[in-house]
Parts: sequence; C-alpha cells; structure tokens
Amino acid sequence: MKNFKVYKSSAGSGKTYTLVKEFLLLSLKDSNPYAFTKILAITFTNKAATEMKERILKALKEIGGNIAEEGTSYYLKEDLKKELEIKEEELQVRCQKAHLTILHNYADFNVSTIDKFSHRLLRTFAKDLDLSVNFKVDLDEDTILRQVIGLMISVVGQDPQISDLVINHSLTKVEEGDSWNPIEDIFEVAKKLLAEDGALRLAQMSELKIEKIKEIQQTIWKENKVYEQKISGIGEAALNLIKSNSINSESFRYGNKNGGGLPSYYKKLVSFDYKSFKPTQRVLETIEEDKWFSGKVNSTDKLAIDNIKSQLIDYYNLAQEEIKAGLAIYLSKKLISKNLRLVALLKAIESRLSTLKKEQRIVPISDFNKKISEVVLNEPMPFVYEKLGEKYDHIMIDEFQDTSILQFMNLMPLIEESLARGEFNMIVGDAKQAIYRFRGGEVEQFSEMPDYVPEQFSDNPIVINRLLSLKSQYNPDNLIKNYRSKAKIVAFNNELFENLKTLMPARVLNIFDGHRQEYDENDNTGFVDVKFFKHEDKKFNYMKQVFSDIQDCIKDGYSHEDIAILCRTRNHAIEISEFLKVNDIPILSSESLRLITMPHILFLIDMALWINEPDNKNYQKNCIEFLVKTKRIHGELDERFQKMILNNESFENNLKQLGYQVDVTEHRAKTSYECFESLIRIFKLNEGFDIYLQFFMEAVLNFSQSESKSLMDFLRWWEIKGDKLSIEAPEGMDAVQVLTIHKSKGLEFPIVIYPFAEQSISEGKHVDLLWVKQREYPELASNTLVEYGSDMFNSTYTKEFEIEYEKKFMDLVNDTYVAFTRPTDRLYIRTKKPSAQKSLDELENYNLARLLEIGRPINATINDEGYSIGLASKKTTAVKMETAIDFDLHYHSEAWDNKLKLGQNSKHELNEDELNAQRFGNLFHEIMSKIDKAEDIDEVVNQYFLNGQLTKEQKKILTEEINSILLSEDCAPFFSNNKQTLNEATLIEKNGKVWRPDRVVFNSDKIMVLEYKTGEEKEAHKKQVQNYMNLITAMSEKQIEGYLYYLEDKKLEQVFN
Repeated sequence: MKNFKVYKSSAGSGKTYTLVKEFLLLSLKDSNPYAFTKILAITFTNKAATEMKERILKALKEIGGNIAEEGTSYYLKEDLKKELEIKEEELQVRCQKAHLTILHNYADFNVSTIDKFSHRLLRTFAKDLDLSVNFKVDLDEDTILRQVIGLMISVVGQDPQISDLVINHSLTKVEEGDSWNPIEDIFEVAKKLLAEDGALRLAQMSELKIEKIKEIQQTIWKENKVYEQKISGIGEAALNLIKSNSINSESFRYGNKNGGGLPSYYKKLVSFDYKSFKPTQRVLETIEEDKWFSGKVNSTDKLAIDNIKSQLIDYYNLAQEEIKAGLAIYLSKKLISKNLRLVALLKAIESRLSTLKKEQRIVPISDFNKKISEVVLNEPMPFVYEKLGEKYDHIMIDEFQDTSILQFMNLMPLIEESLARGEFNMIVGDAKQAIYRFRGGEVEQFSEMPDYVPEQFSDNPIVINRLLSLKSQYNPDNLIKNYRSKAKIVAFNNELFENLKTLMPARVLNIFDGHRQEYDENDNTGFVDVKFFKHEDKKFNYMKQVFSDIQDCIKDGYSHEDIAILCRTRNHAIEISEFLKVNDIPILSSESLRLITMPHILFLIDMALWINEPDNKNYQKNCIEFLVKTKRIHGELDERFQKMILNNESFENNLKQLGYQVDVTEHRAKTSYECFESLIRIFKLNEGFDIYLQFFMEAVLNFSQSESKSLMDFLRWWEIKGDKLSIEAPEGMDAVQVLTIHKSKGLEFPIVIYPFAEQSISEGKHVDLLWVKQREYPELASNTLVEYGSDMFNSTYTKEFEIEYEKKFMDLVNDTYVAFTRPTDRLYIRTKKPSAQKSLDELENYNLARLLEIGRPINATINDEGYSIGLASKKTTAVKMETAIDFDLHYHSEAWDNKLKLGQNSKHELNEDELNAQRFGNLFHEIMSKIDKAEDIDEVVNQYFLNGQLTKEQKKILTEEINSILLSEDCAPFFSNNKQTLNEATLIEKNGKVWRPDRVVFNSDKIMVLEYKTGEEKEAHKKQVQNYMNLITAMSEKQIEGYLYYLEDKKLEQVFN
C-alpha cells in the first residue's frame, strides 16, 4: 500500500470531514488513548486549526457519550466502525478514553499552523541554528521594516550610496506621476519584493556599488543608442529615397498622415517607436501583395514608386532582420537598467534589516522557514528533526495549495522519514482555491504533484531524493461530491468553468482538470442570477441592486444573517457597507468591527494624547466634541471651545468644574493601562460599549507586557497599528456580512451577493515588478527586477512573462471560483457590460465580466439584463428552539489602587502549546480553589478568560471538564450548598512546613479531605493525603476521611490511614 495519501478536493466536498476522519482513524486504531500524540496536523490559519480541534473533540465526545445520532458525528461514527472493523461499544470506549486523554494532555494535541510548528522548532534548536536563546518573535514585521527604511532615509545627505539610491527612487516616482511619501513608498515596494522568493535571491548577491551601477547603465545606454541609430537610419534612408524621387506620401496606399501605410511605418522607425515596429496589415498588404498605390496617385508618382519599390522592400526587410535580431535584447537591457538602483536599494534594506534583527534578537515570522531551510536543504536527515522524527508517526497537511515552497521543503524530511517507516501521511488541498499567491503560496507543487520540482532547488540532490521518495509512495484520491451548494449552483459552476477551459492557459487548465462536481440531477433547487450593468452610474446601480437583492431575500423568508456580500477589494467593502448603513440594513463587516470606528475609543486616545501634550488645542477640541455629543457636558461644541480659548481657560480646570477629575501630572505618571483604566472610570465609559473597550484594554495590556508600560510608547504604537485592530465578530447577530473574497475562504452562506464582479488580469494601478535571472551582464548578480508588461513580453524574458500572465489568469479564475462556491441557496452576480470593441487576442483584456459572458451555461435563461439559472424559492426552515444569546455588554473596571501592580510577565501567559500536563494541573488547581459550588464555575472560568489567562477554546474545555467533575455522583457530596468548605486551607506542621489540601469539607459527623491529581496514580499521592488526615486529626476529634480524584480517569479513590 502506498502511504502518501493526497486528496484533491473541490469546494464543499467534505475536505474538513476527511481530515477529521483520518485523524480519528489514526487516533483510534487500537486501544492506546495516546495515539493522537504521534500525529502532527498542519493547517494554514489559526481559525482552521481551532475548528479542526473542536471538530475532533466534539466527535470523540458525542461518539463516546453515545449521542452521535445525527449530523457529522453520526456519519463519522459509521465510517469509523466500518474502517476500523470494530463494534460500536468498543468504538465508544476508545473515543471516551481518547477524549479525556487529549483534554489532559492538550500540549500534545498537535494541530497547529505551520508558523507555530516552526516557532517550536526554532525555540528548541535556537543554539544550533545560530539564534539567540532568548530571541523575540516579531509578529509585526511591518514596523521593523519601516524602522530600517526610516534609518536609511535619515542618512540621506550623509551616506553617498544611500543618498543616490533613495533620491533616484524618489525622482522615478515623480516622473511616473505618483505622489511620493519616502518611507511608505519604499516600504510598499520592499514589503512585496522582500517576500520569501525575493529574500532568497537578495541573500545570494553582494551589495551593488553606485559606481558599478552607473558604469553598467552607461554601457547599456551606449549599446542601446547604437541600436536605435541603426533602426532609425534604415527609416531615414527609406524616407530620403521617397523624398529624392519627389514622391508625395499620399500617393502610397494609405499614405496620408494617419493612414498607417508604408511611409508612416518608416517614420516610426526613424522615431524609434518600438511599440509600433510590428507591421500593420496595411503595410503587409503593400509588401507581400504588391498593393502600392492610393486612389489619388498620378502617373508620375506611380512610375516613380514602381522604380524604387524594390529598394523600399529591401529597407523593410533589413529593418525586420534588425528588429528580429536585436529588439528583444534592446528591451531586456532597457528593463535591467531601469531597476538596477531599485535592486541595490532592496539589497541595502535587506542587509540593514538582517543587522537590526541580530542586534535586537528578533526573528520575524517570515524568517522561520528561511532559518530552518538553511539546515534542512543541506542535510539528508537534519539534526533539528532527528528527535521529531521519533515523536511523530504521521504528518497531515491541510490547504496544501497555499503552502509556500520553503514550507513544504521544510516538512519533507519528516514526511520522508515517516514513509520510510511505513507510516501513513496525507495532504489535502484544492488548487482551484489557491488565492494566496501574494503570500508565497505555490499552487504548482500541488497541482503538478508528484512531478513538480522547484526551479531554485532543481540541482539540489537532497531535495530531488526526497521528492522521489514521496513520488514512490504517491496515492492520489479525489473528493468530487458537493455537500454544500444546491443543485443549480453546482451545475452553474460546472458549466461556467467548463466553458472557460478554451481560454485557459495550460497552467490553469491543469488546475481545473476534473473540476466537475457530482450532485443530485433530479434536484431543481438553487438559484443563480447574473446581471450586466452599463458603465454610466455603474457604481450607484450596483449599490441599488444589492439593496434590492437583500430586500427580495428577506421577503422570501431569509434573515439578514443568511446573506453575505463578497467584495474583491476592501474599498468596495467600505462603499457597500456605508451605503447599506445609510439605508438601515444591519451589517457586520471588518470595518464595523474596527476599534477606530468607535467614538469612545477615539476619545480615550485623544484624552491620552492631551495628557501627553496638554497645550494641544486639537486634542482638547476632539475631547469636548465627544463629551458634548454623548451629553456628558451640555451646550454646543463651538460655544464651549471658543469660550475656553477666549478666556484662556485650562482644559484640565474646565473638566474638574464639570465633575471630571483628570490630573494631568498624575495620569502622565501612570502606566498606559492604569491611565486608560482611570479615564474609563472617570468618564463612566463602562456603562455599555464593553466589547470594544474589552478588546482595547486587552491590546493595552498586551503591549504593556510585551513592549512597554509607557503611555507615550503605546500612543506611538497605536499611530501605526490602531487602525488595524478589530474585535472578533460576535456570533448570533442578525446582520448582513460584508467581507472580501479572501476572508470568505472556507466559509459558506445561504445567500451570496457579489457586486463589482469585474476583476481583470491587469487589475491595479501599480507597476508589477518580477524577479528574473538576467543573462546579459555576468558582472551583475544573476537576479534582477524587470517590469511586467509589453516590453517584457517582447524581450528575452518572454517565457517569464507568459508564466506570470498564466498566474494572473489563474488568480482571476481562482478568486472567481472561491466567490461562486460560497453559497448554499442563492448566488447573485453583479458586473459591468463587457466592452464589445476589445479583441480576445489581446492578453490583457480578460476580465470577469467577459468570462461571465463567454462562459454562460447553455441552459441559462437569458433576459434583458443578463441571465439566470433555477428559481428563487422561498426559504424552508425547520422548527427549532431559539436560544437567546447574552452578550456581556459591560466592561468591568476598578481602580488600580485596589489591585496588584501590573507585572511585566504574567505567570499565566497560556497558549495551546504551553498548556501541558503540569500547567494544566496548576491552572486547574488554581481555578478549583475559587469554586465553592457548581454555580460558581462559569463566573470563575470566565474571569480567567477575561484576564487573558485562557483562550476561548481553553475556557470551553475547562468549563466542560469542571462541570463533569462537580456534577458527577462521586464528587457532588464535596460541593453541596449546605456544607462548610475550605479551598486550599493552610495546615502547618510543628517544623513549620506548610501544606494546602485542595478541598476540606466539614460535615456534622466527619471531615472530608479531597486532593485532585493529573497524570498516573502514584503511592506518593496517598502518602500526601494521609499526611493531611494526620494533621487534621491532631486538631479535631471528628472522623477524618481522605480522597484522591484522578482527572484523566474521572476516578475517586478513598485513602485509608
């Protein structure tokens, strides 16, 4: 059996179900409940990792609890029984044990993102990888890049090399007509071009000195000038021949000024208009079909033309020979020369970035893969994996189409080692949903598997051998049935993308091979509606149509929460959101969840800025505006502000007179957290708004713990990062979701509306720069940047251009596929009317509007505005009990004077990798010490969650676990409401040694001592409880009973003295 299982899925085909099923099969293959610890499951996002964990735990709990009677857990149960070949009773027992074992060994539940896995590797092998043992992980890579660029700009005028590079770049931007912000412009270019591929290329080259750049550019200029003169000379010679024979240009066929005939062509040679060097059809008819004369030609000119036409043909042929021989090289040199300084600038940034990271002991997330690859690509079995190879038997990778080359190269040794031992490994992906190319995703390594070899590692024997070992075990399987969308939507997508295959380049065609999904052909449900809008008032018509579509859906029984509006860009999402809000449609979007959209958050920031800068009138005015609008002070804004300015009144004294005691000096001395806590109390901002306040204060707390407690430092950080912070979308809100296509990936909605559906291959204002290997100048580094466009197409880089064009086409089609496969019931597509004038031969002219027109399914119903498939049926809903969702709308604040001062590091900075058995035990004991009765569980655990000591997932797990203990028949007597209890009571021996039993319960006739334990049973546990019993016996004449409760086995054991 071949053990490298590769699932090629499609949207809605049960990919996550398959992942969970395979994980459970490996975890439950025998009675060993620790089998899950031998599995490493890699996902693409934190959200996907959390979802997979939750699904695994839910299935284990429901199957183990014999409550998997319907839905996903039922189907998993049936599949597991069949494939494991065991009875249901045995499956239940295995699930129960596995569920409990995972909960108590959560750190070994290895479902995580590749970044988290790589981080663990780097931490473990920091010294071997030449990293500082206490290196800091930088999640905010933008800030350090801006810092480096800012430092470089600060030495302009002092450092000749940097001065030349920066000034030249700025002049180029001005010439291109762009506004120029030095730091931001260089940042945007550097961020894109220093990504994984670019960083590898730059690391291979040495710094380019300005003198060498000038020398090469001068050489290129001279060489190209010679070529220009040669072509111009041919054109001049031809025109001089015509002139010397006194021939009127208009005597030539199409010889008038703009006729496009042969004289015009020679003029273009003279002006070196190389974009017009390709002969027009009119020129070809003259040369090849002997059509020389216009209707106005006189006999004299006709004779003269006949006499010189053989010479004109010679000039034409000579020009064609020179163009064929030299234009591609000319354009290549031109492309190389233009961006030489930019390459040098990027190299300078890369060098200084590397130095800064070492000095500050920082490792950005993007460096994880690079650091590991430095070892992995050069050793047959890298030392960093030797121990891991023993730890993991099975590797599972989700969303493989979005995996970068380095990420896969780094995981290959583990997969290879596992396969060599005969173990099962698997990857899952859908090449049609590869929409993260801009983040380094390389879909070809999935779509062309098992034959794909990365170009940059094609001469690396270690990589080649690993790929061959995977190929020998390659076992493909396709998931082809659609479980998500209704029949008409599946049929529409099947036909649309099938019809578009005639346009698809080979790279894209390979991805969509076998794209058709199975569905019930007798099912007539589902609806797709495509409308084409004229260009006049197109944007407003999109808005009106979206509003109308929403109203139609509501009339048909759908709720607002059933509807999602997908947008290609963030700007489109903002425009749609604002329009819908004005028209009283409840919406939920990333914009509406951003902290800076909330006036009370901006007020807190303005107050803090004023505290830092008390004389700033703008901050004072902003604060007064908020207080007036929220009725905290009375009067008009202008009146209040003008009075304060005219009377030269202190803003601080004004606030005090109004009852708001804000002492500037005192608040400036506080930490940022203390300052904001105080302001929240003073202005009574904790009476509502709490979802945003809670998140804001968490951001302040996190910054205080990881960076600085200083208020000024926080405000600097907020200026850069504040507009990116947003709360998580609360579940259960009846609102239309507005989100980008990228954010929608992996989600599904009953209704999807896609306005502005007009993305094109050449979308975007910015020039695309591509890394290529230059062949013209050996003294230069082999890697350089060229502009994507017609010059590149006609240069020696035609192949590279075509590859990029195919990838852009793929981006367009894949984005479309993701958007069109999100709905279950209805899909509304709103696009522009395609321009009839444009030819399909022009590569750059493909856009979504055109694809929708060309790909229209044959069975679509055509109307004046577009076409549709299926009928918009009313929503059918099953009757179910609705549970009211109670959101905690209050942010709880109390004076810091009554608290411990904020520490730099909390001892409970937990995450899913750190919650190992020991920490689980410590935290469990701490939480249990605060619980007197079952009713206390939710409140106590929630407090730990609000304090940042538990993640949402950990909160859920601990709540369920503690509930199951306290409500069990064995433990209920220890938590009765009518008994006196002590948690962690202090017992002191004569020698001064202190003991703290977990729980002491006082009954009328006896005292019971309870101790919780994680892990295996030990004799030492009994001795510990016996010691408690002896100490209490010395203080009381009542009967003393001792008990141990083992969390993993949920087992209560009495201890006898």
